[in-house]
Amino acid sequence: NSPRLDPREILWPSRRLNRLAQNLAEYKPTLLHALSERQAPLARSLSKRLSIPYVVSILSQTNTHVSVSLDRCRQILTCSSWLAGQIRKRYRNLATRTRLLPIGTHVLDDTCCFNDDRPIAQLFCCGPFRDGYGFTEMINAARLLKERGHLFNLTLAGVGPAEHDLRRQVGDLGLVSNVHFTEPVESLVADNNAYKMV
Repeated sequence: NSPRLDPREILWPSRRLNRLAQNLAEYKPTLLHALSERQAPLARSLSKRLSIPYVVSILSQTNTHVSVSLDRCRQILTCSSWLAGQIRKRYRNLATRTRLLPIGTHVLDDTCCFNDDRPIAQLFCCGPFRDGYGFTEMINAARLLKERGHLFNLTLAGVGPAEHDLRRQVGDLGLVSNVHFTEPVESLVADNNAYKMV
């Protein structure tokens, strides 16, 4: 059961964003990742409140309009060369930050998010634990980060039918000390209320 939303947060969404940012700040994130263009406005708002950069994955082949910040958006990640070209044309100021990273293969290229290996990076990913939501790829990326000597913690927040398989994958890859499972975001960020990320 989802916690009740505070009517004030429905009327004033900035209150909800501020509370979400405060709760996420406890994890000391160093980078936000909007997993699709639909989450770009939320990532942009949270990155401003948390004073950290963010990246955006663009998945839509039809809608190449996305809300991005020239100051805080570090990269726009696209899943096809055609889409990368369209984004570079639309956002000329971000052309050099637009990068082609095919889904499921980009983790083999390089670990571009970590310029300084010394701090322990805190990664946070949320969503339903179901096939097709990218958690398997995220865990594979974590394996490569560990193999390359990066220090990090990855928190996966959610529930769903694939949770058992994801936990087994983490164990099989020897990532138990790096990858942690927790409740869905709506449970984490609320006492009596929650901000839903879809």
